[in-house]
Amino acid sequence: MSADRLAEQVYPYPDQVMASKDGQGYVDLPVLHTVSEVAEALHVTDLVVYRAIREGHVYAVQIGKRYLIPDHQMGNLHEYVGYTQLASYGR
Repeated sequence: MSADRLAEQVYPYPDQVMASKDGQGYVDLPVLHTVSEVAEALHVTDLVVYRAIREGHVYAVQIGKRYLIPDHQMGNLHEYVGYTQLASYGR
C-alpha cells in the first residue's frame, strides 16, 4: 500500500490542518482503538473484529502484531457486525 493511500485511510481529512502558535502546522490525529476495545463496544468477540479486518470491511493500522482501528472506521465495523449477525440468524 502506498504512503498516500495509507494516509487517506488513517486520516481521511488532510485539508483540516490547523496552525500552531509557532506557525508550524499540525494535524489533529484520529483516535485509534484496539481490537479488544472495539469488540467490547460492539458486544462481539475479538475474532469477529479480526475477520472484518482480514476481509477488508474495516481498515486497521498494524503495528507489530497489534491492530489499531481509527475511530472513523467504527461505522463500517458496526455495519459488518449487523450484517454477519443477520446472516447467521437463519442458520
